[in-house]
Amino acid sequence: MTRETVSPDGRFWWDGAQWLPISEDGRWRWNGTRWLPMASTARESASSAGHGGVDLLVCFDTTASMDDMIAGLIAQTATFVREAATRRLDLRYGLIAFGDLRVKGDRIETYPFTARPDEFAKWLRRMPRFSGGGNTGETSLDALLTATEHRGWGVDAVRMCILITDEPPVGMEVDLGTVGEQLRARRIVVFCVSPDHRAYRWLAEVTGGEWWDIFERVPFERLLERLANRVMKLAATILPLLGSSTVDPPSKA
Repeated sequence: MTRETVSPDGRFWWDGAQWLPISEDGRWRWNGTRWLPMASTARESASSAGHGGVDLLVCFDTTASMDDMIAGLIAQTATFVREAATRRLDLRYGLIAFGDLRVKGDRIETYPFTARPDEFAKWLRRMPRFSGGGNTGETSLDALLTATEHRGWGVDAVRMCILITDEPPVGMEVDLGTVGEQLRARRIVVFCVSPDHRAYRWLAEVTGGEWWDIFERVPFERLLERLANRVMKLAATILPLLGSSTVDPPSKA
């Protein structure tokens, strides 16, 4: 926080439009809806760019073979909310739907981040379904590269990405090494729910995430329930390392 944004008596901060209160211990500031750590003020814009919680971006292969799994993720959205709430994590959702860019009509569709689970579930229900062309592989590497370029990532957020696909990786505009470098440079932790392929295992390893077998012999909804627990547990471990906090803020005076 710069000196110019704080009142001379240290009791208020300027958000660009009005003076808002600072807690008595000087560690928290009120943004109109909730208390935020003072350390994040200089990095936070009037938008959610300084969001200091957890950003969860799902990259979903929406080709024909994935319909049942899409329904499973919609059903388990509440599980991610519950796991985040248990750990007092401020959670936002983002979504990328992708097909096979080698097939005419298939594309990559990007959605913004939202803090509303109902809105995220609505996007899941409405996201485009692609043909995939019936060939081997999907352009999941291009989808992950798109994830690194998403403009909605919070500056102070723990950045988690879940890739869900039932096909080996293909890259039209990018190679595996470049994707790994970009994910690491943007500190995005990747969980690959996918076939057992060395590229997926490597991407999870180099970003600090995990590989999960999409063909594990358990109901997909059950797999997602366990995955939600692991993702939120890891996010809670990482968050303090970024200078954010999960402790309860003071009550508003």
